[in-house]
Amino acid sequence: MTTRPVKFCGNAAARAPARANGPEALNHKNQHKVPRSNHSTSNRGRQRAFLMTEVVIAMAILAIAVFPVGYAVWHEQQLSRACYFRAVAMEIVDGEIEVLAARGAPVPEEGSHTYSVHAEAARNLPPGHFVLVRTGKRLRLEWHPEKRDRGGPVVREVMLP
Repeated sequence: MTTRPVKFCGNAAARAPARANGPEALNHKNQHKVPRSNHSTSNRGRQRAFLMTEVVIAMAILAIAVFPVGYAVWHEQQLSRACYFRAVAMEIVDGEIEVLAARGAPVPEEGSHTYSVHAEAARNLPPGHFVLVRTGKRLRLEWHPEKRDRGGPVVREVMLP
């Protein structure tokens, strides 16, 4: 009679739990009873707490230093834009009032009139309107922006001959 070899599915030794004999078995079973040194864990906890405190302080210093500088830059940008609008409006009003004073354009009737400018730089202005006012021999050209922080009104006045 011949015997056939027994075949196992998979590795039976790998599936079996590892058993230790001797002192390792005692440590394995009673591992939670082995005293540990708390020195390394408490030191690590202190280091983490110190690091977290240092990060919070660094972020506070950054916020105290950066936010005011950012606000100042933003405010300076708004002021520069308003000054630019005012300069463009002054250039246009000065040029138009010179043309009106030199009689290069017909003089309007007495009273207040909406005035349309011919300068291409007017496209760089924010929304607003030009007003021409004639009172006797006095001629005044004004530019008024729709919003307050857009350079403010610009006024030029001349006396007609």
